Amino acid sequence: MEKPNAFKTPNGLLARMQAVRFGKILFNLQFVALAVMAASVLSFLFVAAYYIVLIFITIITLFTLLGNDTFLMLWSGGEILVEVTEKLAYSWKFTVPIAMALSALSVACLCLDRYDKHGVRIAVSTTVFAVSLIVLVVKLVSTGGA
Repeated sequence: MEKPNAFKTPNGLLARMQAVRFGKILFNLQFVALAVMAASVLSFLFVAAYYIVLIFITIITLFTLLGNDTFLMLWSGGEILVEVTEKLAYSWKFTVPIAMALSALSVACLCLDRYDKHGVRIAVSTTVFAVSLIVLVVKLVSTGGA
């Protein structure tokens, strides 16, 4: 006697379920791309924050740490941070389009769900896309398209 195949899911439904799950994964991944994009756009602040923290530490300790050789080496340690910042500053050309693509694909996949409405996820992904588009346009205009 054959087993009845009563629990077979239609192929179209399975494909939509997998696409919606992929949309949820892309939704989460867009935040990684957004964080890297924000770091690449705001990377010039890292060096300034580094030296401001050193100045505050010096003032709080009433300049007594200036006698410490290890602390004095921190003042010259900003070159490595500058190199990292420069590399990060050039990465916007890659991170901004990646964030845009992830958010657009996330919206496209989440719209396939017939049962659950993902209004908040779609709104957040649309906002991420809009912010990424604005950053892309501003960066392209400010750098002359290079």
